Amino acid sequence: MGYEIDYIAVGDGERSGDAIAFRYGNLTGEGEKSQTVVVLDGGTKESAEVLIKTGTNEYNTGTIDILISTHPDMDHLSGIKVLLEQLTVKTLYIHIPWQHIEEIKENLKEDFSIEELTKKLQEEFELVNEIIELALEKEVSVEEPFVGTSINNELAI
Repeated sequence: MGYEIDYIAVGDGERSGDAIAFRYGNLTGEGEKSQTVVVLDGGTKESAEVLIKTGTNEYNTGTIDILISTHPDMDHLSGIKVLLEQLTVKTLYIHIPWQHIEEIKENLKEDFSIEELTKKLQEEFELVNEIIELALEKEVSVEEPFVGTSINNELAI
């Protein structure tokens, strides 16, 4: 069993972002049947293209087993949408703020109804909402990556 980690350069200076791809398993075997491919953040749209080439050319697969969004900044999320559009993704781990309205509401000084707060969060995190809708449309399993989450009994958040 082996592993390979690829750090994808995304921009420079203040306009930089993150995208990391790694795979583990039998790396000399038959592509997706013998390995697990994980992508942490998607970087920008441009870096998503590099991730796609890495997956298809170097990893010999068009499948991402586990796609993880660490946080909803544009330079981490934009590429995730491209990956969902162009590759097969099995599971997406992404935070969904509007599913935690009760916890959020307790910390606010203003009084919002649950419906108002849900709408406000979905508007504020528009790209997160688009990504989740696309994932569900493509029948990708969507989970939240909280500390302690076990993934396939092999990885942990």
